[in-house]
Amino acid sequence: MRSKSVNDGPLSAGDFAIFFEKKISGIRASTDGAAAPTFSDNTSDGRLLSFETVDVGDTVELIREMPMKQCAVDPIPTWLLKECIDLAVPSHRLNTYGRRAFAIAGPTTWNSLPTHLRHVENSTAAFGRLLKTFVF
Repeated sequence: MRSKSVNDGPLSAGDFAIFFEKKISGIRASTDGAAAPTFSDNTSDGRLLSFETVDVGDTVELIREMPMKQCAVDPIPTWLLKECIDLAVPSHRLNTYGRRAFAIAGPTTWNSLPTHLRHVENSTAAFGRLLKTFVF
């Protein structure tokens, strides 16, 4: 009898439990009689001695190179972050206006503001007062 696959329809909690019981039994069988693992102390000096400045381009590059993994506590799925990274941090291709173009300067300036200024609850007047206090 073959095990049930995803294409066979919905799996029950019992099917799920049986799958993992077989998986664990297989791992135990394959490691039975193996030598015990050895552990060693890490005696290296793991101090952080310096920091490097990271700019927006470095951040975007790191995000694009991220593996497509995610967990339940991530604010948004990795695929969505990668798909929308240009909306959050637009890039420029022309040196004519470059970073001074509104399409770049606007979102960059907005993203650099403290979070309490960017709250949606702020009215235009409240935003203006907070911005003036922040800038001056």
